[in-house]
Amino acid sequence: MCSYRFEPTTYHQFKVREALDQKIELLRKAHLELLRTLRTQTNNPEAEFKETTQQLEAAKKLEEGIHQYMNMPQH
Repeated sequence: MCSYRFEPTTYHQFKVREALDQKIELLRKAHLELLRTLRTQTNNPEAEFKETTQQLEAAKKLEEGIHQYMNMPQH
């Protein structure tokens, strides 16, 4: 999405891109927090597994949103 070819050309595309950028940043921060948690010795592997699974699902949904954005008509 960093290519000039994917710059928004309509208001709708701008709003979609803005929302995707926000989701990317939130997911990045969540990943970093999860990494910090996993590096420490904790006694709750079930919760960590659940959080990891949720983040992977969120990343997959985000990827789908990015693909949809990249395939929007550029007018």
